[in-house]
Parts: sequence; C-alpha cells; structure tokens
Amino acid sequence: AAFSKAVTFGPTSVVELSITGPSSTVSNYGRVQTPDGAPVMGAGATLRTTGGYVPTDTDGYTVLDCGVATCPTWPSADIGNLGQSVVGGDVVLAVPQNKLVAPDGQASDRFGEVATAGDLLLIGAVGADEVGANSGSVYAFVRQPSGDFLFEQELVPAGLGAGGNFGAALSVVYDAAADQYVAALAGLNRVTIFTRTAGTWVELLELSNPAGGGASNFGASVDLGREANGSYTVAVGEPSDDGTGEAHVFSVDVGLATATFLQTLIGSTADADPSGIDSEFFGLDVRLDDDTLIVAAAADDEVGVDAGTVTVFRATDVTRTVWNEEAILTPCGTVPGATPPPPCAGSDGAFFGAEVAPQDD
Repeated sequence: AAFSKAVTFGPTSVVELSITGPSSTVSNYGRVQTPDGAPVMGAGATLRTTGGYVPTDTDGYTVLDCGVATCPTWPSADIGNLGQSVVGGDVVLAVPQNKLVAPDGQASDRFGEVATAGDLLLIGAVGADEVGANSGSVYAFVRQPSGDFLFEQELVPAGLGAGGNFGAALSVVYDAAADQYVAALAGLNRVTIFTRTAGTWVELLELSNPAGGGASNFGASVDLGREANGSYTVAVGEPSDDGTGEAHVFSVDVGLATATFLQTLIGSTADADPSGIDSEFFGLDVRLDDDTLIVAAAADDEVGVDAGTVTVFRATDVTRTVWNEEAILTPCGTVPGATPPPPCAGSDGAFFGAEVAPQDD
C-alpha cells in the first residue's frame, strides 16, 4: 500500500491515506497507529481514505472514505509518501518529525551519519568542504517543544584540513544532572571531544592515536559512555591497522579537560598480516554498554571467507582500565573468549558485524 500525509497530525488534523495494490481489496485492517502502537490522531481529527479502508478502532477520530479513487479534495499540503507496513491487521505508519538538511549543504556532502541523546541530534557530513575538499563537519540540531528539530551550530575542530572526513563517526551522551552533552566526533585519524552546556559548544580536546601519526583509519568508529565517577570511557576503532585492526580505549575527564589512554584491544581471532592484503576490519564498529565493549571485525576469515566476527570484551573493574576478551560471536553462534570458533557453513561473504549495537537484559 502507498500512504500520503496531507497535513501535520494533531487533534483537528485532516489526514488522507491512498490505498493501492493488493490492499485496495481489503476493507478492514484494524487501527491506524505509529510503530510504537500509539494512535496516529487524537479525538476530533479526520481520516479521509481511499480503497475502502475503514479501521475498526478509530480512537475517537472521524473516518471519511472516498471509495477506490483518489479523494477529490486532496490537499496541496501533501508532503509525499510515508513508509508503512501491515502488522497484525493494523496499518503501521512511520511518521517523520521533520526533514533535516544542512543549512549550507552542497552536492556530495554525504550528510547523514547520526547520533542522538536527549534533545540533541548530531549529523555528520564527511564530504563537506568547510575548510578544504572533503574536510567534513558535524551539524547540531536541537529538539523544540513542538517536537521539530532546529539547526543550532556547525562543529568544525581546530586544525581540520582537506581530506579530514570529519563526521564519519559520532557518539554523544547527555548528563541530565549537569545538563551537559559530551560528544566524541571522529574523522580520518582524529577524534575530538566537544561539550555543550547551556547551549554553548566547547571543543575540549583531541584524542591522539596511541600508535602515533601517519595514515590510518583511527576514528573509523567511536563510542563513549559516562561512568559512575563522572568520567567518560571512549572506544575508538582503527580497522585497517596492520591488516587486522585494533580498538583503543581512553578515559576522559571533562572537568579537567584531560584524556588518558588505557588499552589497545586486538581480538584473538586476528591473524597478523603486516602486508594488509587480508584486512579483517577489526574495529569497523565499536559499542560500549556499561562494562561491556563489543568490537566488530566484519571481514574476519576465522569461520569463512569474509564471514566476520564480533568480539565481546568486559572491563575487570569499575575504573574500566583493563578489558578482557569474554566471547566471540559468529554467524553460526558464540564461543568463549580466546576460543577458536569452528567453521561456519555458508557464511562466506556474510560480513557479520558490519554494524553492532548492545542491549541490556
């Protein structure tokens, strides 16, 4: 089915749904709702439909069906199609808040890497030419009482130059007690820590590659988490180092504006290959969750050619200064840390772990 939104949903909205394809022969789906199950419209709103669509539960709003043809009073305020799926007899709408664009966006800016926390939304544009070709930048948007996001500021670190691809990886945490945001923003071979307090952005410090300068993919992925003592743990992926890859862990003290390097992690499945011909991309993605760090190696050949693995590390104490390998995840299952996983039939080219995300039990 294809759906179009006419005007903003609200207590007195008029919304039209254009039902096409196989859905046009079905007259009863159930409720119209958002993906979280909430009604799309409140009592007093009007839903105008086509294709004989009549919900069984209208949540108090009015339904006016125009039959199989397009409603003759289709509003000029229509903003295009919405993604949808039919789940359990209900029409589920993916309703966008508002479309975000860079205020100075240009072709090939590659605007779209996203991180969010609280009312803040950060979007990277690695191809932006702010201080040189493909130097990159990060745009900050803030949620308004209406629910829409408005542009606040463009973030460009000092010393950034052409080819920096800043904004390739982003992570942000909100400290509600201090009403402060801390962000780790990465580009080619650099990670910069920014803070935002009372609407003011400050470039705090830059994390240095513990392996030194030179070409690398340090900063290809980044994640940070706030610890109980008020410090921040930052994990940085470097997926092409020595053909296998690494992940580096830092501790950042925002109050003192200092950073301490803690440890470099290499998974036990890594095969040393100084030529870099058989890159495993260990560190392609890194994710922190309390005392757990997961690191992806999407091209690891341990269980199949480019099958990929994900290694789980656990911090040994609350200071997060030492991390030990706990488990290895593969397309076919899990084995304890430092245990060679068995071959995984049919896993060639799976690139397992291209993106990862932890979730508490």
